Amino acid sequence: MSDVGNAARAWSPAPQAERLLTPAIVGAGAALALLLTAATALDVRLGVAAVAALACAGLLTVEPWVGLAALTGILFVERLPFVGLLATALALLVAARWWVERRQAAAAATAVPAPAPALFVAVVAFVLWTTLSLTWARRSTPALDQLGLWLTAAAVFAVFATSLRDARSLIMVVRAFVAGAVLSVLVGAAVAVVTPGGPLVEHTFFEGRLQGGSGDPNFLAAGLVAAIPLAAALRSAARGPTERGLMVVVLLVLVAGLGATQSRGGIVAACAVALAAVVLSRGRRSRAALSVGAVAALVVAALALAPGGLQRVTTPDPEGDGRADLWRIAGRMVEAEPVLGVGTGNFRVRSGEFVREPGSLQFVDLIAEQHKDVHNAYLQALAETGLLGFLLFVAVAGLALGSARAAERRLAARGDPALAGVAHGLVLALVGMLTALFFISYGHDSRLWLLFALGPALLAISARWPGPGRPRA
Repeated sequence: MSDVGNAARAWSPAPQAERLLTPAIVGAGAALALLLTAATALDVRLGVAAVAALACAGLLTVEPWVGLAALTGILFVERLPFVGLLATALALLVAARWWVERRQAAAAATAVPAPAPALFVAVVAFVLWTTLSLTWARRSTPALDQLGLWLTAAAVFAVFATSLRDARSLIMVVRAFVAGAVLSVLVGAAVAVVTPGGPLVEHTFFEGRLQGGSGDPNFLAAGLVAAIPLAAALRSAARGPTERGLMVVVLLVLVAGLGATQSRGGIVAACAVALAAVVLSRGRRSRAALSVGAVAALVVAALALAPGGLQRVTTPDPEGDGRADLWRIAGRMVEAEPVLGVGTGNFRVRSGEFVREPGSLQFVDLIAEQHKDVHNAYLQALAETGLLGFLLFVAVAGLALGSARAAERRLAARGDPALAGVAHGLVLALVGMLTALFFISYGHDSRLWLLFALGPALLAISARWPGPGRPRA
C-alpha cells in the first residue's frame, strides 16, 4: 500500500504540470500558425520553406543516415520550383543534427578521428585560400555568393565524411544518389509526356535537351555519369534476382537519360569512365569491356531516338558554342594574374577587360553581355584563385580519388567483395564527374563533394572491418 502511495505522491505534480504545459503548447501552436501565415503572405516561397522545414524536422528523431539519404536524393531535383527551398531546409536540419552529435561526442570523449586527414587539411586549406581571395576581388557581392557555394560544398563533405560510420548507412546514401538521378530523369520524361507545352517544361528541358531537375543538361549529364557506375556496383552487390532486375531497369533509365541530355561533355566523361573501368578492373577486364560496349550501344540508341541528338553530338563544333572563347579569356586572365587570380566569383566581373587583347573571338557577347562562366571548373579555379587555389582543388580531388581506391583495395583484401565493388563504383563515379568538370564551371557541385566524402567514409569503415572468421559488429 505504501508503494502505491509513494507512486501517487510521485505523480501528484503531473496535473499541475499538465495545466501549465497545455496552454504553452496551444500558445506555441498558435504562434507557429501565425508565423506560417505571415510568411506565406509576404512570399509564398517563405511559407513553403517553413512548411518544408517542419515536414523535415522529424528526420532529427530517426537514424542519421535517413536525413543524409533524403538530402542526397533531393540534390538531383533541387532546381525544380520550390524543391530548392525544401533542400535548403533539409540541409540546415541535417547540419544542425550533425553539429549537436559532434558536440556530444566531444563532451563524452568518444569523437572518432577524421579519416584521411590529408584530405581534410586540403579541404580546409582550399576554403581558407578561397576566402582570402575576397581581399583582392574587384567586386565583393559575386565573390561572397561564390564563397557561399564553396562553403556549402565543404560542409557537405564534412557532414557526410564524418557521419557515415557503417556499411549500411553508406549503402543507403549510395542508393539515394542513384535514386535521385533516376528521379531527375523520370521527372523530365513525365513532364514531356503529361504537359508537353506546359510551364514546367522550361524547368526540365532546354532546347529539346533533358535537364530533369538539375537546371542544366550538362549538370544532369555529370550526375548521371557518376550514378551509372554506382548503380552497376549496387547491381553486383544485390542479394536476389528481384533486386538485380530492378537495378537493370535503373541502369536503362540512367543511360537513356544520359543520351537525352545530348551533352558532349557527358559523353566524353562516359568515355573516361569506360576507359577507367577496363583499366582498373583487374581479372575482370573482358567482362568490363562487354559492359562498356552494352552501355555505349544504349547511349547511341538514346541519342538516335532524341530529335537531333545524334547529329548534335557527332557534328564537329570547334568553338563549342563559345566555350573555346571563354577558355581563351580565362587563359589571358591567368597570364595577367597567375599567382593570386582575380578573386573567387570575379571571372564574370573581369572577363570583359580581356576581350580587346589580340586574338579573334567569335562569341564576344557571351563575355561582354551575358557574362558567362568559364565552362571549365579547373580553368575557373586557376583564373579566380590563382595557381595555389587550383593546386589545392586538384589536391582535394586527387586525395578523394586516392581514398576511394585505397578503400577498395583494403576491402577486397579483407574479404568484402560487395563493399569493395561499391568503392570501385565510387572510383569510376569520381572519374566521370571530374572529367565532366572540364566542360562545366561547377566545381562546388554538392553531389561531387558528397562523392569526395564517401572515400574517407569507406576508409573508416574498412579500418573497423573485424577480419575473416569473425562476425561484423
